[in-house]
Amino acid sequence: MNPWLKQNLDAPPSRYPLGAWLTYRKLASLAYVPGGAERAGLLNGQYYGVVIPWQLAGYASDQFKGVAPGWFRATHVCMTSYAAAGGQSSQFMLYDPVRKIQLMDTPLMVQNVGNVPAPGNPGAKPFFLKRPYIFEPMTPILAQIANLTQVTNFGQIVIYGYISSAPKIS
Repeated sequence: MNPWLKQNLDAPPSRYPLGAWLTYRKLASLAYVPGGAERAGLLNGQYYGVVIPWQLAGYASDQFKGVAPGWFRATHVCMTSYAAAGGQSSQFMLYDPVRKIQLMDTPLMVQNVGNVPAPGNPGAKPFFLKRPYIFEPMTPILAQIANLTQVTNFGQIVIYGYISSAPKIS
C-alpha cells in the first residue's frame, strides 16, 4: 500500500509509527506512513520542488536558503554535489528559521542522500522526512552545508513536497 496515492487516503492508519508492518516481510517501509489527516492535506496538492543552489570552497561551511511557496508540505529531500577535481563529500542540515526547528536529527551526507531524480537518473535515493513538514507561505528554508573536501564543491538541494491549502485548525 502506497500511502501517498489518492485511492489509499481512506486506508486505516498504521499501527507502527515508523513504517508499514507486513507479516510476511516484516517492516516494509523505513519512512513514516502518514495518517489520514496528513494524507488528506497532500490529496489535492501540487507536487513541487524547492531548489537551493550552493557553492563552497574547500573545507568551508555556509548557510543557503530557498523560499517555500504557499502552504508547502515537505515530504523528501535530494541533493547533488559536483567537485571540480575529485571528491564529492559534503553534508547538510535543513532548518525552519521562523519556528526555529531543524527538520532532521543529524547531518546528511551527500553519498547517502543520492542525486536529484532526472530523466537519465532514475536511481536517486531520496531522504524521506519523518513526517510531512508544513511551511507557512513565504517561509525561508535554511540549509547549513559543509564541504568536507579540499576542492571547491557545488551542487543543489531539492526539497520535494506539495503546495496545498491552509491546514485545518481543530
